[in-house]
Amino acid sequence: MSVSSPGAIAATIVVIVSGGGVFLILPVFVGALVDTGGLSIAQAGAVASADLAGIFAAAIAALAWIRRADWRRVALFSLTLMVAGNIACLWVDAFVPLLVLRGLLGFAAGNLMAIGMAHLARVAKPDRAFALAIAAQVAFSTAALWTMPGAVQSWGLASLFGLLALLSTIGWLAATRLVRGAASPAPEPPGKAAGRAHVFVALFANTVFFIAQSGVWAFLERFATQAGLTPGTVGTMLAISVSLALAGPLAASLIADRYGRAIPLAVVAAGQLAALWILQGPVTAGLFLLAATGFQVFWNFAIPYVVAITAALDRARRYIVLVTPFQAAGIALGPVLAGNLAGDGELSAVAVLGGAAVLASVVLLIPYALRYPGGKAGSEEGVPQSAGEAPD
Repeated sequence: MSVSSPGAIAATIVVIVSGGGVFLILPVFVGALVDTGGLSIAQAGAVASADLAGIFAAAIAALAWIRRADWRRVALFSLTLMVAGNIACLWVDAFVPLLVLRGLLGFAAGNLMAIGMAHLARVAKPDRAFALAIAAQVAFSTAALWTMPGAVQSWGLASLFGLLALLSTIGWLAATRLVRGAASPAPEPPGKAAGRAHVFVALFANTVFFIAQSGVWAFLERFATQAGLTPGTVGTMLAISVSLALAGPLAASLIADRYGRAIPLAVVAAGQLAALWILQGPVTAGLFLLAATGFQVFWNFAIPYVVAITAALDRARRYIVLVTPFQAAGIALGPVLAGNLAGDGELSAVAVLGGAAVLASVVLLIPYALRYPGGKAGSEEGVPQSAGEAPD
């Protein structure tokens, strides 16, 4: 099966969603552990962190095997563990065993994320493939955030771990259609390499970009509350904005690299700065919905281009697996930095942090977007087919 075939890309996207399941429903996951699982807030946070730490560790470990292993076998093995592990979580009610089990499941999920990133980085149109992957994740997250709170109230943690087991089962079925990956290290395309240092600059830009996104997202509700909007109104506006955010990756999948990557990034910077400016003024329910939706639409619109630029620089198709932990670092740092800057409630500092980080990430990435407007550094049309496919 060709690495760029629709079937292979679709299977990979399903596998990516399966691997990111916990992260995509993280607010509900943490809340359920506290409300129905009997854990303290600190313990619930630790369990969630165990999943994320496992994903991070797997991404680092993948540097050693991603260009050598049979992706299909690794994915099927990891998903088998995830199905069994999520079912086992139904009978684990003690903190430490649950912590250990979730860490192991996070490592298995990290394998899937690494395989997914490595595959989509090799396709003929990585911008569109990454955009479709983001759209699938946003769609799943939106549906889960709308439906799972009620399910947790009715059936407790069983509904949560049952959903994750079902998602892993669907991922297992999709993984049977994965390309196998290279049986040996993939040959590098001819041409001048971008250089390892440039790859890590792009990875750092991923971190900076997500500092902006998570820092603002964490305090978005506070902007509305300080403006005098009721909690019910704010909750409704946020739910609607999350649903509408799907427009971002869908637009990116349609546009792909038609206008290059620099122009979309410039549009993202302008759009998010405008949303942050709106939040600074007198905020009505309508303006808050506009700002929250705009910020998230441009957020999700940008991710495929941010990742595609990193993939373009990763000539050896090796370091792309680090995108997930570098983005996770930004997600973790954003709320901490924003919270310290906000102090006793100075939310303008949060907006300044968000705007500065967005601009910094775009400034770091645009030179590479202009130099490598499509494909990969040192390659005219991406990776030779033999580097990312094998016979079924």
